[in-house]
Amino acid sequence: MELLDKPEEQTAPIRIGRFVLYGGGLNLNGMYLRHVTLTIVHVYYSGEKYALDDVVFSNCAFTMDNLPRPAY
Repeated sequence: MELLDKPEEQTAPIRIGRFVLYGGGLNLNGMYLRHVTLTIVHVYYSGEKYALDDVVFSNCAFTMDNLPRPAY
């Protein structure tokens, strides 16, 4: 889980894992999520770029802006 414009160098010898978020909130704008499970999380999104790879949403609530955005 990292920002799209500031990727972290992956140096860990273990390549596959799963990050679990339980409760709370997450702003999806500008995020890259990989191997993540979100359970009972309030997800906010307003139209910025994001990337999801092997992400599971379970019992989450979503808030999305309904504003016109330029096409990417």
